Amino acid sequence: MKTDKPAHAENTFNRWNIRFNKTVYSVSYQDIYDMGRVFVYLMDGDNPISFTSLEIAEFMDPNA
Repeated sequence: MKTDKPAHAENTFNRWNIRFNKTVYSVSYQDIYDMGRVFVYLMDGDNPISFTSLEIAEFMDPNA
């Protein structure tokens, strides 16, 4: 998934305010909880800027 330029950019703070369409991924896990953690990377082209690690439960609420 890629974004355009941020909606607001000031000093070292950027805000996009984008909600992506739902994307379904197929994986070989028996149960969703077998995945453990999900890593989300903020990239500048091919260069990673930062990342966060989240529990899979963070992605289970359809109305987050």
